[in-house]
Amino acid sequence: MKELKKKVLFFILALFLIFGIVLKKDIMKIPYPQKYSDYVEKYSEKYGIDKNLVYAIIKAESNFNPRAVSKKHAKGLMQLMDNTSEWAAINLGYSKYDIYDPKTNIEMGCWYISQLYKEFGDTDLVVIAYNAGPGNLKKWMMSGRYNKGEDTKKIPFKETKNYVVKIKNNKKAYDNIYIRMGEDEK
Repeated sequence: MKELKKKVLFFILALFLIFGIVLKKDIMKIPYPQKYSDYVEKYSEKYGIDKNLVYAIIKAESNFNPRAVSKKHAKGLMQLMDNTSEWAAINLGYSKYDIYDPKTNIEMGCWYISQLYKEFGDTDLVVIAYNAGPGNLKKWMMSGRYNKGEDTKKIPFKETKNYVVKIKNNKKAYDNIYIRMGEDEK
């Protein structure tokens, strides 16, 4: 009787292992979805940005909630501040816009990231500026409080230190799930 129980238990564990291996990709996609992929892919390509960076930012900023509003009043999927969305709207030719509309928010966010790349040229610096603001990053760099390539532990704002780590982890997860597994599914 004990032998039968052991065999049944072994069989059940083997099934879980097999299903785990087969379904690993699908299971890993649950916490790291590619929602709004039509817009992310279109605008990341248009503005020359790694789409997995955009997904990583959306995941960290709003967890894919298009109606999200932060304590500091950043809005939408990519959590854009009013002054940033107004600047983007002018440059993108929007006379009217809904910041909570996923298409609009993602286009503005991708455009803004492209502007940060033009200014700072480095992904870590872009992510720092996206969170802390480009003005703060410039002040830190001018005063020597933070320089390109330094350890993120030297970032003066604790929130921004944590944000950079979160974005890097999210991006790594997206790269592992959708690139290394040979998939680019919606």
